[in-house]
Amino acid sequence: MAADGDRVTDIWSQVDRGPADGTHHFLSVGGIDALTYVDLLKHQPTRRAGEGFAMLGEVVDGFTGWYRHLLKRLTKRVEWLQVCTIYNGNFGPEAPIVNSAIRLFNDVIQHAAGDHCVPVIELRNLLNRPRHYADSIVPSIEGGRVLAEEMVRRARG
Repeated sequence: MAADGDRVTDIWSQVDRGPADGTHHFLSVGGIDALTYVDLLKHQPTRRAGEGFAMLGEVVDGFTGWYRHLLKRLTKRVEWLQVCTIYNGNFGPEAPIVNSAIRLFNDVIQHAAGDHCVPVIELRNLLNRPRHYADSIVPSIEGGRVLAEEMVRRARG
């Protein structure tokens, strides 16, 4: 049900469009949220690193509230759910900056999933080669195959 460019605040429209008789649900959200704020940090001048960390902290706190609310509602609505972390992508020289921010968002996902006893698919371990990406963030056919195989494996239990 994913729509390109959606953020954690956009998910309910997708959930509402989902089939009523769905049995297996995977939640993968947060990558666009993280990238939006990485761009902000790259272009927002700061005098000290601490200012940048404080800005990112505020953003992550906001994401935390939305993600926890979403997960709480989903666990009440569906019986079988697994969540995905945000993959690192293929960012070339900017990878250290992007991956540092992604770690903070993934920490939110991991903690929220643990609090709700929801299994986590660690996408950073699955989609970890340049060939897994068609560009910096879109999985290639190979990346899509890897992800689909993991989802099927987990759904079959």
